[in-house]
Amino acid sequence: MKPATHPKPARQVTVLQRAAKAKGPPGLSTGWVLKGELAMRGVKVVTGVRYDRIDDGGLHYATDAGPAVIAADTIVVCAGQESERRLYDALTARGMGAHLIGGAETAAELDALRAIEAGTRLGLTI
Repeated sequence: MKPATHPKPARQVTVLQRAAKAKGPPGLSTGWVLKGELAMRGVKVVTGVRYDRIDDGGLHYATDAGPAVIAADTIVVCAGQESERRLYDALTARGMGAHLIGGAETAAELDALRAIEAGTRLGLTI
């Protein structure tokens, strides 16, 4: 059987993760499938990240290897499982476009699948 081919993505996507490696779900086999799918689509994954700031230069972060910057026209922040609106409120107060989804929007009875679906739907529109 020939592996599926994917068209070249319209954007470069980089996923940053604070943890040094994935914890908990998805399960082992699901995790490998997801990692393979991301790799086939050219998604870069960086783990062990410490966030610094977002400015006109992009998203500034650091890992054990040192500081780095991703020049970006769109940044999606998915962090934590408690409603946290400070960044959203600060961005919208400056007139910048921002979206509030997942646990940042409603953390009560947080459902990871709901948050992932909301992120996916938003990503398809921006």
